[in-house]
Amino acid sequence: MSLQYTLDGINDWQGKCFTKPFIIGAENEVNIITTRIIMASMTVDLGTLIEANLGEWMFRLMFASRVAQKENTGISYKDLVNHLGLRTNVVTQTRVAWIKKVTKYAEQEINEHVLAALKHIASQPPQIIVGAQ
Repeated sequence: MSLQYTLDGINDWQGKCFTKPFIIGAENEVNIITTRIIMASMTVDLGTLIEANLGEWMFRLMFASRVAQKENTGISYKDLVNHLGLRTNVVTQTRVAWIKKVTKYAEQEINEHVLAALKHIASQPPQIIVGAQ
């Protein structure tokens, strides 16, 4: 299923969400911040951005960036506030279900790295250290 979104719930969406002034019937390019938030809705598994779940958005963005070992998502608290009213077709998950999904993904990724490292070590010839005491 492709990601779909609706911006018209955002206060002044025509001014906030596009690279140039919005023109009805024209090709209007969504700006980078709006695009990041729309795409992040899939990462955080939250289908709407409303005042009631603003803290949850921040929590999940910060949690995901820590798991991914990234300093910054490129989305600030102010950016989220400016996009209150955004709606997507992402199915909202509870925090517990979301954390379980994220940690399972992190566990699988770490396991793959460990197995690759062990495989690499096993493929190396043993090292003989001459003159070791």
